[in-house]
Amino acid sequence: LMAGTLFWTLFAESISRSVNIFIENGNLMKKVAFPRICLPFIAAGSMLINNLLLVVAIFIVFTCLGHNPSVTAAWLPVLMLLTLCLSMSLGLLLGVFNVFMRDIGQIVP
Repeated sequence: LMAGTLFWTLFAESISRSVNIFIENGNLMKKVAFPRICLPFIAAGSMLINNLLLVVAIFIVFTCLGHNPSVTAAWLPVLMLLTLCLSMSLGLLLGVFNVFMRDIGQIVP
């Protein structure tokens, strides 16, 4: 349950932050010349750090409860990156659509 909640939180948070990232940073994009694709990657980095801290907290709780992680826990970073790539691609697509159709930002949450 905790692992499922962890990945769903990463997926949902990255999509919801990516949808509004171009609108929230519109003033910054007008004033400073930089690649626009950097904005979702910066948001993804902050979400990844937040999620890694949650993973550490989950492992601490499991250790306190007497459950040791098995070898399959080594797949966690790979699965987190795959989940993040999928959610960032969907979020980036929806974020671009949200610039032209503002209703998408209201529908996604």
